[in-house]
Amino acid sequence: MRTLTLPLLLSCQPQPASAQPAELAVASPEVRAPSGPAGEGSWPPGFTDALLAERALEHPALAQAQEWLGTPYAWGGRGTRRNAGMDCLGLLYRAWGPVRGTPWSRFPVDPDPLVESGLLGTPVQGLAGTDREAVALTQLRPGDVLYLLDAWREIEDAPLWERTRSCEPGEEADANGLCTTPYWPWHTVLYVDQGVVVHAAPGATVRTQLLSELDYDALFVTRFQD
Repeated sequence: MRTLTLPLLLSCQPQPASAQPAELAVASPEVRAPSGPAGEGSWPPGFTDALLAERALEHPALAQAQEWLGTPYAWGGRGTRRNAGMDCLGLLYRAWGPVRGTPWSRFPVDPDPLVESGLLGTPVQGLAGTDREAVALTQLRPGDVLYLLDAWREIEDAPLWERTRSCEPGEEADANGLCTTPYWPWHTVLYVDQGVVVHAAPGATVRTQLLSELDYDALFVTRFQD
C-alpha cells in the first residue's frame, strides 16, 4: 500500500563520480509489531524508532545509522563539515563503512559499480531484482541494503535489473521472442526489521519509516553473508 510518493526532483539519485565529495544504541523493551495492516493507523507513534533502537543493540550497522537520526537531508551529504547533511548513499556509507573498516570516500557513487564492488554486500539470491509484490518481509534481514527501483527514473548508469516480459506491439524482440524492461535505483534504504527501514528521506531528515510507505516498483537487495 503506497501512501507517500516522493517527487523526482528530490529523489536521492547518485551523483556522477566527478561530484563525489573529498574526504550508541539505547536499551528499550522488546518491540513487537502491532497487529493490523500497516498504513491503516495500527502502528503506534514511535514504534519505528523504538524498533531501530532495539535492533541497534544487536546490529552494529544499525547502531551507526541510529547516530544520524534527525540529520537534514542534503544531496551529496556525508555528515562532514565540508559535506554537511546526509543523502541516501551517504547514510549507507556511514552505517556500514565503520563496521567493515571502509572509509566512506572509497565507496563508488554509482549503483552498478557500487554493487560490483561488494563494499555493501553481495546480491541476495531471489532478491537481486524482483517486483515489489513478490517480496516477502521474511526474506529481508536487519542491515540489508535495499535499492528502490523503478522503470521511469532513468539515471546515467547501467540498470540494476532487467525484467523479461512479453513484447508490446512494435517492440523488437530478442532471440527468444521476449523483451525487457530496465529498472534503475532512485533511492536506497537500510532495512531494520518488521517492514521498517532507516533512510535519508529526500526533502526531510534521516528517519525511520515503513517500507510500504515508500514509492518503488521493484527491489534489489545486497547483504553481507558473513
